[in-house]
Amino acid sequence: TFSNNRCNFYPTTNRYVPSLKGESDSIGGKCTRTVPKPTWICNSNNFCIATIDGSDDKQITEWTSQADISIVFVGQFAKEGSDRSDLKFDLNEISGDCQFPQPNADDMITLVAKSSKKTIVAATSPGAALTPWRDVVQGLIFSFIPGQAYGDAITDIIFNKVNPTARLSITLPISENDQNFSKSQYPGIDLIGEYTEGMYIDYRWYTKNNITPAFSFGHGLSYTKFLYSDININNDKKIITFVVKNVGKVAGAEVAQLYLGFPDEADTPPIQLKGFQKTEILEPGQIETITFALSDIDVSIWDITTHSWRMVHGKYIVSIGASITDIRHNGSLTII
Repeated sequence: TFSNNRCNFYPTTNRYVPSLKGESDSIGGKCTRTVPKPTWICNSNNFCIATIDGSDDKQITEWTSQADISIVFVGQFAKEGSDRSDLKFDLNEISGDCQFPQPNADDMITLVAKSSKKTIVAATSPGAALTPWRDVVQGLIFSFIPGQAYGDAITDIIFNKVNPTARLSITLPISENDQNFSKSQYPGIDLIGEYTEGMYIDYRWYTKNNITPAFSFGHGLSYTKFLYSDININNDKKIITFVVKNVGKVAGAEVAQLYLGFPDEADTPPIQLKGFQKTEILEPGQIETITFALSDIDVSIWDITTHSWRMVHGKYIVSIGASITDIRHNGSLTII
């Protein structure tokens, strides 16, 4: 843990579980944490890297202006038993044992983008976050809570050892309260929250209200491009097939997504995710046929009167694509 710019090692014995004993070679005590002075470190291929902590605006401008690419690592603080006060990357308070050298991270990113030739942001967050600098940076790697191998993963993506295929499982909003939640909804009044939004949460709210977010549900970029074609819909078996082709210049995989628009009588959100499938790694020009077999539940709604699933008959709009804002209305499915 970090406190007052010092890192503390705690022995296992007599801390949280008194019955456990530390290994004979375990380390206890304290160590001093210092930030090294920035300097260019180069390898035999004349590839050079320098590291700064982002605490000094003048230093940021000086060093990023020398770089071909600047990679900015930012994160949001969260802990069990409390909610974040906002969705910003600005950390203006000391939380627990953690101290942040650059609390105004959003301002820092903007400053880096002004002085650097290219800027990539590597962001970690326990949930949704604001990205006011998204139009002035060249790349954003959004990693939620990545774990201990984060450094290796970022390196593999940036240097194209791995072609990324991940997709957002939530929507990244434009403003702090895109959905206009009332105080009674969140955080609640007298410790009571009212869930009056019903089914219209995340992308279901955005599509219902025709609002474009900062980054949509299902979104994610790749180093290559894919083309969707040859959709076929079998009404009797509720099977949907289509072809995905790598039309880019490097190998990669695609995460194809299937959305359904229910008949009006269903009184449901206008469009709903009903399936997603990752292709194999496709070489340039290579194709793969994707098949989605819908179940009865996929074309049903929950009947609050009978407390059971009820199939909705009628015409469904079938859409496929790479995200909720990159879908194509490719046909219809009729449930008789």
